[in-house]
Amino acid sequence: MLLQDLRQSVRGLWHSKAFTLVAVLCLGLGIGLNTTIFSIVDGVLLKPFPYKDPDQIIVLNSTNQRAGVGRGGLSYLDLRDIAEGAQSFVTVAATEGRSMTLADGGEPERYIGSLISWDLFPLLGESPILGHGFTAADDRAGAGVSSSSAMPSG
Repeated sequence: MLLQDLRQSVRGLWHSKAFTLVAVLCLGLGIGLNTTIFSIVDGVLLKPFPYKDPDQIIVLNSTNQRAGVGRGGLSYLDLRDIAEGAQSFVTVAATEGRSMTLADGGEPERYIGSLISWDLFPLLGESPILGHGFTAADDRAGAGVSSSSAMPSG
């Protein structure tokens, strides 16, 4: 009985090709939209952020109403003042996106990277796979540049 019903359905769809095309397109569109929406909901709402205590992390921005800037960055010195004076924050860390050019004897290549303060990785609960993490001593001008590897002046 089931096989006979299946044959009759296929025969009906074969004779009505316009209906079949519309039905297949609607099914494909519906399945595609459901998959996309589930992927977004799964990635944004269901999976936790990949770092420690994400509900306790906030982002600080500055505003300048006269200049019409609703969301600007903080200077490094302002951030350090906030870190020293704030009693509500356990840790204050900084990050700033940068475009970087690296060359190793060949053609220079441009990369997108970030400047970070030493305490960003501990704040996120991350540690390097190899080597050691940054320390407060690394968070000053000229840190990590030895006299032998410094650029020659002139």
